[in-house]
Amino acid sequence: MGGLKVHYRSCPVCEATCGLEICAWDRVMRGVVSIPHGWSHLYKDVRLGVATKNPGVSVNDITDNKKLDSLCGNAVFSAVPVSVAREAGVGN
Repeated sequence: MGGLKVHYRSCPVCEATCGLEICAWDRVMRGVVSIPHGWSHLYKDVRLGVATKNPGVSVNDITDNKKLDSLCGNAVFSAVPVSVAREAGVGN
């Protein structure tokens, strides 16, 4: 699925939807979506050199900031259920 543009929707609670370009990779298990952590590198005036030069969606953009890990109180960034759908008019 190299280069296929899709809409990625995270948990139903936050209703986040974003466009991603995805590809299959033999180092990521089938059924898993791997998205980098990021700290608002899509936004103007952010001073993160590498991230600013490589803009894109990060896990912060698609996770629910109200869902917390009960043990440590940190936001949940992994094991988040998602759905992936082909963008209308893209691919076969």
